[in-house]
Amino acid sequence: MNHKGHQDGGSFVTFVSFVVGPFWFQLGRVRDTPLKSVADSAVETENKWLNAALAEAHHGEIKGFLRLFVRYVGGTEKAIFSPGCPFSSDRWEVEVREIRCKDITETVARLCIEANYYLGDDVLQALRQARDAEASPVGRQVLDQILENADVAREEEMPLCQDTGLTVVFLEVGQDAHVIGGDLYQAIQEGVRRGYQEGYLRKSVVDRPFSARVNTRVNTPAVIHTQIVPGDRLKITVAPKGGGSENMSALAMLKPADGRQGVMDFVVETVRKAGANPCPPTIVGVGVGGTAEMAMWLAKRSLLREVGQPNPDPEVAALERDILEQVNRLGIGPQGLGGSTTSLAVHVETYPCHIASLPVAVNIQCHSARHKEAVL
Repeated sequence: MNHKGHQDGGSFVTFVSFVVGPFWFQLGRVRDTPLKSVADSAVETENKWLNAALAEAHHGEIKGFLRLFVRYVGGTEKAIFSPGCPFSSDRWEVEVREIRCKDITETVARLCIEANYYLGDDVLQALRQARDAEASPVGRQVLDQILENADVAREEEMPLCQDTGLTVVFLEVGQDAHVIGGDLYQAIQEGVRRGYQEGYLRKSVVDRPFSARVNTRVNTPAVIHTQIVPGDRLKITVAPKGGGSENMSALAMLKPADGRQGVMDFVVETVRKAGANPCPPTIVGVGVGGTAEMAMWLAKRSLLREVGQPNPDPEVAALERDILEQVNRLGIGPQGLGGSTTSLAVHVETYPCHIASLPVAVNIQCHSARHKEAVL
């Protein structure tokens, strides 16, 4: 920043007046001394602190100027720069961490490929446990094939399923992070495009959804959900969602009087109606509370949880267990061919809601529960 125009004394006085003027009233409140004219003080005084403050202002060091000016008027940095005061460091120093769009794009591209090639360890473990517990011989055979398919996909680096999904991206953006070098959402979309192109993944997104249904040919746009969180990091979770399971989503606006039993009945009935369509064994995501769109978001986000990890709220965890037990009593079984394993887990997330409402949403995930994450 060029400050050559402030070399004469008059310019210094003008500069100081403009810098300090807006804060002077607050400074006077803190110092509890009569307010003075900043310009007069600058002209009439040869005080060393003021001269040093002017030098700081001359070089554009506004915070340094303020500190030295406080010394000039007889204050202390401890008093003036304490948290909450007008010149506190928390108001003048904002530490931000820069994250490049280029890195975001590269990360998203990598996650798209990894999510479609490599099934998570938690899912594999749940499938193995289900195989050991499955009562139906046919069900066990199906689970063996699912596990073998996961092995082949990993070893050959090829998609777990021909339906490589519509890409859903969850972002947790640290409030002290600063994205540079472009637009955050455009960086995400470019990452999806590259990932699906470089990973030889099927392009499954169509524009003009109720008419021409024209394939975009790049699997974009992705669906992006963004949360602002404390910190200076950016967490990216890529979750490709297949059409067969997504089409079994459901939302009900229950009456508050329907209560816990109403929630259970709706979820179990949704799974029953879905039958073999979502490619069981499934993971059932449930959102309870909030508004209609909040409940649907909760249901989808719950699918990111480690398979079978209970909700930390004991009451909600008990609801998850009871729903899972009833779902597996349906007998739909692996791939709908019958058996005791219709779902691997039920994940329920809740949110406060209106006194007149009880929204319940269900988002079912197929056995190929694909999602990968990274933190920048």
